[in-house]
Amino acid sequence: MFSGRIKKFLHSTRNWPWLMPRIAWIIFLKSPKFWKKKSNLSRRRFVILALYQKTAHELQELLLKKEIKAVEIVDSMVQRIKQVEPQIHAYVSLAEEQAYTEAKAVDERVRKGEQLPALAGIPVALKDNMSTANLRTTCASKILENYV
Repeated sequence: MFSGRIKKFLHSTRNWPWLMPRIAWIIFLKSPKFWKKKSNLSRRRFVILALYQKTAHELQELLLKKEIKAVEIVDSMVQRIKQVEPQIHAYVSLAEEQAYTEAKAVDERVRKGEQLPALAGIPVALKDNMSTANLRTTCASKILENYV
């Protein structure tokens, strides 16, 4: 399956176990079989799911070039949060509806060609000690557990 040089390299990565999954993933993505079996829609879905790995600057560039939509960014982030939240318990509340509403508004502004602020369309997580409208703000305190 792999050429001799790749096998030798993979064998040499035993001392760096953190590197192995990344190498395997790169080889998997570069495999023509992976891309041939997938339709364009599947490829697009794969890209959308990987958006959570991009920086805010990269997302902003893609958004302004109209390569992605703000709704797709929010979708990627929400799916990632739902995937890892049961293990890490990082969020007190998630304003999913508000995020989608604002993303649609940003998409409309992009479509019209309006100039956008720097973080327009980029989902942002706020620390629990920042008072927010219509969201629980507990400050990690039992006393403020139901403070909205």
